[in-house]
Amino acid sequence: MRHLQSGVLLLGFFLLAQAVWTAWSPWSKCSQLCDVGVVLRTRKCHGLSECPGVLQDTVQMKPCNSTACCPAAEWLAWEPWTPCSASCGGAAGERRRERVCSHPTPGCELTCVGPKDETELCIHMQPCPVHGGWTKWSSWTPCIARCIPGPFSGGSGPFPTKRRYRTCTSPAPSKETSPAGNDCQGPTEETGNCSELPNCPVHGVWTGWSAWGDCSASCHSSRASSVRTRLRSCSNPAPSAHPHAKHCPGASRDEKKCDEIPNCPVDGAWGQWGPYSRCSVTCGVGFIRSTRSCDRPAPQHGGKPCDGNASKTQECNTRTHCPVDGVWSAWSVWSSCTEDGRPLTNCNDMEGTQRRRQYCVQKDFGGAPCSLAPVSEVRGCYDITNCQLPGLGWSGWSEWSLCESFNNKITSTREMICEPDLSGYSAPRRPPWAPQPSGVLRSVCPPVLLSTMTGRILSRLGALNGRWFGFGSGSRSGSGSGHGGPGLRVQHDRERLRFTVSLGSEAGNTQECAVLRYKFTNLKRVDLMSTHVPEAFRGRGVAALLSKAAMDFVVEEHLQACVSCWYVQKFIQDHPALGYDHHVVQC
Repeated sequence: MRHLQSGVLLLGFFLLAQAVWTAWSPWSKCSQLCDVGVVLRTRKCHGLSECPGVLQDTVQMKPCNSTACCPAAEWLAWEPWTPCSASCGGAAGERRRERVCSHPTPGCELTCVGPKDETELCIHMQPCPVHGGWTKWSSWTPCIARCIPGPFSGGSGPFPTKRRYRTCTSPAPSKETSPAGNDCQGPTEETGNCSELPNCPVHGVWTGWSAWGDCSASCHSSRASSVRTRLRSCSNPAPSAHPHAKHCPGASRDEKKCDEIPNCPVDGAWGQWGPYSRCSVTCGVGFIRSTRSCDRPAPQHGGKPCDGNASKTQECNTRTHCPVDGVWSAWSVWSSCTEDGRPLTNCNDMEGTQRRRQYCVQKDFGGAPCSLAPVSEVRGCYDITNCQLPGLGWSGWSEWSLCESFNNKITSTREMICEPDLSGYSAPRRPPWAPQPSGVLRSVCPPVLLSTMTGRILSRLGALNGRWFGFGSGSRSGSGSGHGGPGLRVQHDRERLRFTVSLGSEAGNTQECAVLRYKFTNLKRVDLMSTHVPEAFRGRGVAALLSKAAMDFVVEEHLQACVSCWYVQKFIQDHPALGYDHHVVQC
C-alpha cells in the first residue's frame, strides 16, 4: 500500500511539471470598419517547463474584409415651427424650424444632403394689450380720534390718522388680449396724520424702579420663601387734574424670589415599619421581609438621610421538605459489539449489536418521576478496531478556542477532522436499527498545511477512547432535566479565575471542559463574565452547575456579583428561593 501511494504522488508531480498549451481564444473583430484588415486569436502555456513550439505559436492572425460601410442616410421629419417673433397688432416677423440627420452607424451622421433648418415670414394679427391707469385720489376720511396723545398724555395708541383711495380704471387693463394688460403700480389707498386735532390730557407715568433690597432670609424654608422688594411712584409725570387724566396702572411695590440662595436643608426621618411579607418559599427554609420609607419627611436640599436600614428580614421555616424530581442518569457506555454473545471478526462486514442503559435517580419527598423515555437502547455495529480505511477528505477548520496559558505562552487552537469512508459498513440488514461501524481506526487523507497559530488534525473515530463506538440512532432526545448526571466534576481554579466542569471518564478528551470565567472589579465585587459550554456537554445541565458554583462562591466569600453572563442571570431568575438576587448589583 505504501509503494502504491508513493507511485501515485510521483505520477502527479510528473503531470504538474509537464507544460501544455491552452485552447485557442475566439477570433477578434476585424481591425478596419470599411476596408481590408486583420483578425487575431491567442493561447497560453501552463506548467513548470516550456511548451513545445516557438514564441510565435502564442498568436495567430489572418486577413479580413469588413462590409460595415456607411449606407445612404435620410433626414427625419421637420420639428414644429417656433413662435412668430412679432407679438401683436399685425406686425411682420419670422419663424424657424429644424430637422435631424439620423443614421444607425456611428460616424455616418454627416451623409444627409440638404439644409438642417429653414425660416419663413409671419404676421401676428392679435390686438396689443391695454395697460391700466390710476384715477384721481378721493377725499380724506374723518380722523379716528378726538385728540393727539403726547409723551405725557398717557396715550399709548397710534397717532390719529385719515385715509383716501383711488382705483386702476383709467383705463382698466385689458384681460382678453394675449398677453393681458399690466395692472397699475402703487398702493390703492394712502394714510395721513390728523395734525389739526388738539392734544389729549396728560396721564400719570411711573418713575423707574428702585434698586432691589436685601433678601428677607438666608435660605428658603418650607413655610416661607426669601424675597427681595423694590418700589416706584406715579410722578413722572403725575396725572393731570384738568382735563382729568388716568392714574398709573399697576402696583407701586414688586417682589421676586431670591433664586441665588439655597433651600434650607431638611433632614429625613423614618416612617413606620410595614407588615412582614409571606415566606419566600413554600417548602424548606426561606425568609420574610418588612420595609419602611424615609418619608416623614424625606431628606431634601442636602439634608441628612435616615440612619439605618430600609428593610429587615427574618428566617422562616415551612417545616416541609421540598420535593426532589427524578432525573435521568447519563447513558452507560455501549457494550461490546457481539453477534449472539460471540465477538465479531475484526475488519469484517459482519453485523453485531450493542446495548446501553440509563437510570432514574434522585427522586425523593414526593418529587415527579423522570420524563417518559426508554431505559435501554440497542443498535447495530461492526468491529473496525485498528482497521485502516480511505478518507473522504478533511473537514473545514473549527472555530478558534479560547486563549489558554501554557509554559508562559498564550495560545489558541483549532482543528480539522479526516472523515473516514464507511460506505462499506452502512447498509442496514434488519430493522429497527442501522448497523454502525465502531472502533479506533486510522483514516487516510491528503496532507494539509496547518494554520500559523496552534492547530490539530484528527481522525473522526481515532480521536475517541475505547474499543467500541457507534453513530446515529442511539441518543436520547428531550429527556434531559437540566440537573446534570453522574460523572460531572466541578472545579474552582482561583489562580486563573474560572470554574470548570469536565465529563470525567465519559469524555474522550479529558482536557475539554466547560468554563465560567470571572474577574474582580474591586476587593468585594466580582464580574461573572462569560460561559463556554462545548457541544459534547449540552443537555447535561452543565451551565446550571457552573452558575450555582459561582454564586455559592459569591455568598461564601461575602461578595457582590455583577452578572454579565446570560446563563447566570437566567439561573438566578429560575431559582429565586436560593436568595442569590440579594448579592447581585448593577454592572
